[in-house]
Amino acid sequence: MRGHNDYPNTALLFVNDRKRSGDTRDYQGSGELTCPHCGEAFGVWLSGWRKQGKHGPFLSLSFKAKDTAPARKPQPAASPEPDDIPF
Repeated sequence: MRGHNDYPNTALLFVNDRKRSGDTRDYQGSGELTCPHCGEAFGVWLSGWRKQGKHGPFLSLSFKAKDTAPARKPQPAASPEPDDIPF
């Protein structure tokens, strides 16, 4: 049997049978994405909510990297000293 890891840039969503409240996701699943620039693959968790819009029903999705390491905030670039600015 083939899994979603056999098909790059795909994911699977399943009905959330543990839904307890209106805000809880309706669907949950996982997938694997491949960066088109470096070729590195990484896993993602997916959540989906059924919603009703003015043009009809739709599915709202959320993606979260499976890597649980906290994302590092970029450090602000140091401002150049006035003497370091080329003229």
